[in-house]
Amino acid sequence: MTFRDFRVPPFEVWNSPYNCAGLQPNTLCFSTKVRPSMSPFDFRTYQALTDLYRVHRFLGPDSVFPITQGNNALLEELTQFLREPSPSSGTQCSQTLRDALWMAAVSPEVHYNAFLTATSALIKNALANREYAQDLSWLWEDYSGHYRTSAPPVRAALMNGFERLRHHCLLPDDCRPSEEDLLTRDRTEAEEMLTPIARSMTPAEIECVAAADFGMDIEEHKSALFDLLNSPALAYPPNELRFPAEVIELVSHVQRHTGWLPSTAILLLDAVRTLDERSNAEFSFKRQWRGYSRLPAPARSAFHAAFRYLYEKNAFDPQFPNYHCFDRGNNVSLGWGG
Repeated sequence: MTFRDFRVPPFEVWNSPYNCAGLQPNTLCFSTKVRPSMSPFDFRTYQALTDLYRVHRFLGPDSVFPITQGNNALLEELTQFLREPSPSSGTQCSQTLRDALWMAAVSPEVHYNAFLTATSALIKNALANREYAQDLSWLWEDYSGHYRTSAPPVRAALMNGFERLRHHCLLPDDCRPSEEDLLTRDRTEAEEMLTPIARSMTPAEIECVAAADFGMDIEEHKSALFDLLNSPALAYPPNELRFPAEVIELVSHVQRHTGWLPSTAILLLDAVRTLDERSNAEFSFKRQWRGYSRLPAPARSAFHAAFRYLYEKNAFDPQFPNYHCFDRGNNVSLGWGG
């Protein structure tokens, strides 16, 4: 089966045209079964879907109108389809809309932004409806170079979308984005956003943070905090797991604690440098994601940029057993951090 023609066959493929080794089997299976979408909750796929949704918002209305070519009914359907994803359900599009999306997705020379939005919509449709996913491998083969020239948030959204398709065995293994393809920001940029917040810890906050371990070893923690804040790299001493890391972690888990904001920035600086080897960032996000989303813009952007760096480095996959409580007004996803 090939999808080289932008027209899409009237049936849909159930499961994957590729196995997890990236090989194409000789037969395809078909089903009319309705899939209970994204159950249990898959944070990484949900984040990818949310970022794909953001592509058209980033690019603006001019990236949407050329796809529908004046067809108001099609524009309404596309607008509904491009809504922010629900964590618990998928949204499918009609054959007519798929045809229009494919036409735009193979025509970067006609309207580049519409090409990017159409690609994001096709990936979104495949991820949200995985049992009926279309084969998008040839889009990767023919147009991955075009995706790499787009703005970093758009490029990362598309590349992480393709990566999730590969993860779900919906693309062959050789359709693999590079590590650089997947990053909205590199580590240095994330560090630069966190550092001013970390260095903002006041003497009064140092006193409170140093006493966070039930008042034990205050002087040792205080001295280590001063040394940390005055160091050029703002990094924990090598092989030192207690001073001041222990009190930094304790304070970062309690948002109302004095010194919480700079302590969290220090914790996230360590996490992006070590790819969260101690799972501190993942643990904190599971407990405090609502609080992070309500911070003033500079701190929210910096923290989300750090979490996003870990997510895009495949070092961040928080588990949410009560995923059913999420809705569009209760959004667990990470912002673009800008």
